[in-house]
Amino acid sequence: MKRFLEISLGSCGEVDTKLLVSFDLGFFSDDELLPLSNEINRIRLMMVNFMRDYYEKSLRL
Repeated sequence: MKRFLEISLGSCGEVDTKLLVSFDLGFFSDDELLPLSNEINRIRLMMVNFMRDYYEKSLRL
């Protein structure tokens, strides 16, 4: 499970990077980039919180 969560978090970073590159290439405007970037950051935060809770609970077992 730990490896799956780490890969998922890495994939989130890849999406973020591809979004920024697409913005730099002119595929997105500032108005389009902001909500997408906010959503990626929200998802990343949820993943990090889930991972923290999962690891803490697995250490107690």
